[in-house]
Amino acid sequence: MTSTNLTTANRKDLNAQTARFEHRHFATIAKIIRDMPARGGDQLNIARHFARELCGTNPRFQANRFLAACGVED
Repeated sequence: MTSTNLTTANRKDLNAQTARFEHRHFATIAKIIRDMPARGGDQLNIARHFARELCGTNPRFQANRFLAACGVED
């Protein structure tokens, strides 16, 4: 990728709006978090952070269900 294309891509990333996520997106994120090497409370903190942010991407998002899928139920 040329530097011009990279600059354009970076600008788009910085100005991106929050997309509407679906179950498949939540499931993929949960799997990534679940498969992380465990280090203290890192997984729980990361999963909680994602849950807070993902609430705004779909009105049907269920934080408790997401945390359970991450393997870090509260």
